[in-house]
Amino acid sequence: MYPTLRDGDEVLIQRYLANENPRDGLYVIRADAELLVRRIALEPSRNRICVLTDNPNYPNWDNLPRNGVQIVGRAIWVGMHVT
Repeated sequence: MYPTLRDGDEVLIQRYLANENPRDGLYVIRADAELLVRRIALEPSRNRICVLTDNPNYPNWDNLPRNGVQIVGRAIWVGMHVT
């Protein structure tokens, strides 16, 4: 998620419950065996979501069914790693 997040930054998440409805924001999602921080943007009229990244080197995932993404939690705080 560079430039929003850098390697070593800390992210505090609030666990996501299966019965919750996501809203636009920064989330931790599971993709295969990895955990990724991504933006989620809702398309409420179509019951679809987009998974967005701030880093142009990685693709966005557009027009996904809401249950097509495993959401782990919503990012509620980010701590910048200072070197």
